[in-house]
Amino acid sequence: MAKAKKHPIITSISGQIGELVFRQVGGETVIGLKPDLSHVVPSEAQLVHQQRFREAVQYAQVALAIPETEAIYAAAARERQQPLFSVAVADFLNAPLVTLVDAGAYTGQAGQVIVVQAQDDVRVTAVTVTLTDSSGAVLESGAAQANPPHSGRWTYATTAVVSGPATVHITAVAADMPGHVGQAEVEVVLG
Repeated sequence: MAKAKKHPIITSISGQIGELVFRQVGGETVIGLKPDLSHVVPSEAQLVHQQRFREAVQYAQVALAIPETEAIYAAAARERQQPLFSVAVADFLNAPLVTLVDAGAYTGQAGQVIVVQAQDDVRVTAVTVTLTDSSGAVLESGAAQANPPHSGRWTYATTAVVSGPATVHITAVAADMPGHVGQAEVEVVLG
């Protein structure tokens, strides 16, 4: 693999010419030989990954055709100094993550706040909080509010009263722009 620095013809080129492949990586042009994959038989896992990657590319093409979505991805790409298309593809491939469900202030009363921390490689678009009893029956469910917006911190104010003794399961589900979800659950024993 060779690197070309500050040559006016090569520094803006990317793609394939004959058997050479030109890529832009971190502001440098990297030159390598085209890999020979003619005798490689992909495994089942590789075929699944290839299909998922094709879906990610299709998502990126559609998402970047929408001006509002393209602007969000463009801001993330500038911040990370990565190609716009790569950021959109990676967002499809990476589901959001709920890192914290803080129910420390919850005692079963209405109006109590549950705090959720959720993150994504670009943006978490929604967080839903669901409270269920020990048999799985839904006690309440609703949308959490970003507090403050785009901070990764979401708050949910309870609406139902649950009298103890009871075990309440609190599930937080975060969604991202491609529509993928990540979730976490905590259990609170009342009474």
